[in-house]
Amino acid sequence: HVAIGHSMGLGLATLTLFILIPAVCFWILKDNWTFLESVYFCFISLSTIGLGDFTPRIMSPPSLHGFYELSITCYLFTGLLAMLVTLETFYQLQEIRVLVRFFAPSRRPRLEEEDRVRIVTRDQLALTSNLGPCSPKTLTEKGAP
Repeated sequence: HVAIGHSMGLGLATLTLFILIPAVCFWILKDNWTFLESVYFCFISLSTIGLGDFTPRIMSPPSLHGFYELSITCYLFTGLLAMLVTLETFYQLQEIRVLVRFFAPSRRPRLEEEDRVRIVTRDQLALTSNLGPCSPKTLTEKGAP
């Protein structure tokens, strides 16, 4: 239960610090964005979907333009890192792994067996097509020991 509490706290902190607070800042700085559009931009950008339909360009004085772009870049990098850490923490929970296995069952053993059969079949066909019929008599005639 401690791990679930830790994960929920981390998720709420990430939501607050990297989606809600920046959304309020964009809402205040961008005159033509609503709060919902600001939240949408923050979520789309940090979930790496990044459609590009909203971009945080603000008509700022030329002296602050570089600082604004640098702060947006730092926000995006640290936000992506926070999302990565949060999602990895959630994935480490046993309950989440059970849900992932339920919705996306592993196909690995079946695929490995299919690959083995495919490789053996392909290699056997290549061996028979290169050597022709193989018997001890034909091997000794061709100089094999």
